[in-house]
Amino acid sequence: MNKESRKPPGRGRPGRLSVLLGAFACVILLAVLWLGDPDREGDPGQGEAQPSAASAVVDSLPLSVRLPAEFEPQDAMLVGPLPEHNPTVFVDLVTALHKAVRVVCLVGKPEVRTQAGQLLLESGLPAGSVVFMNLPVLTMWARDFGPIGVEGFGGELVLIDGYYGPREGNEIDDTVPESVANLLDLPRREVPLHLEGGDFVSNGQGLCLSTTRLIERNESYRDIDAEKIGTLLGEYFGFREWIPVAPLEGEPTGHADIFLTFVAPDVVVVGSYDPEVDAVNADRLDQIAAHLASTPTEIGYLRVERIPMPPHDDGQWRTYTNVVFANGTLVVPASPDLCPDLDRQACEVYARLLPDWRIVSVDISDLIAMNGTLRCVTMNLPRVPNSRLRLP
Repeated sequence: MNKESRKPPGRGRPGRLSVLLGAFACVILLAVLWLGDPDREGDPGQGEAQPSAASAVVDSLPLSVRLPAEFEPQDAMLVGPLPEHNPTVFVDLVTALHKAVRVVCLVGKPEVRTQAGQLLLESGLPAGSVVFMNLPVLTMWARDFGPIGVEGFGGELVLIDGYYGPREGNEIDDTVPESVANLLDLPRREVPLHLEGGDFVSNGQGLCLSTTRLIERNESYRDIDAEKIGTLLGEYFGFREWIPVAPLEGEPTGHADIFLTFVAPDVVVVGSYDPEVDAVNADRLDQIAAHLASTPTEIGYLRVERIPMPPHDDGQWRTYTNVVFANGTLVVPASPDLCPDLDRQACEVYARLLPDWRIVSVDISDLIAMNGTLRCVTMNLPRVPNSRLRLP
């Protein structure tokens, strides 16, 4: 089936993306060279190229799509087949979310649907607290393979479908956006990019933050350079500015949501390591925070708030920015058996930044060993003015 067979009606093509060629090319080259040198020293400031950031800006022509921020109203929260892979986290997430947003669980096997119903019953949760969507799905990483909902031309919900691969088995999960679009009767567009939802975060007003992994993967697997990536991000998501930054050193996913999240159009939360715990990434995150603090938005320069990053000396990369926003409820990952004090500090940061929100912690101890956490297993569908999304 042609994945672009249902373009939003009347959609206009935005203007070309203009790249700050000199600075952009230089810093991206330095970042890629630094990241790709297996013999580099771990001590920053010894003459190696430091991780940097660059931006690409689309021109001022009106854009016909917008990716709403996750702190904006949501219509639904897709959850991967957690009952099969991690039933404890499934129950905890549904408990935290079901009164705030419609929870939709993707299930690929009838026995998983049965198992999920039993889990809800045993946990005392209402039978209607979850809608089940039967479709082919293999893994639980809904953020990475799920459809990305944008506000399309005329205010309708349009599902953007990126390429998810090339790992074995991904071809099954890569069909999920098409299946969801068909089941919900929503228009869908395929963006010709290797794109995982964890790759980037957005402020809802045209600013996109990603890691340089987005560039590296598309150059390697799809032969698309940074300028073309920026053009596509502008066309399919309405981004006016894109800032790629270096990912965390040693963290296996390379995703931006491991250390970045927006809580307002002009407020970004950036992780912070104790230099005694991780000197390289402490310096890297400090540099990213400093760069973002000089980034203008439509309502002023970004305000950067820092949040502690848990230790990863056991090889598990825990985070407090991989959070789930749901209509006034924020679900924050926690590791109570390892770092309860940091868990508390993280919740205090969000309570200060989102004073009217309900802050809920969910233990991710059983999830983190699989190199993922809470945002990774969810995908939000935003509420847009003329959305045709109808769920029981």
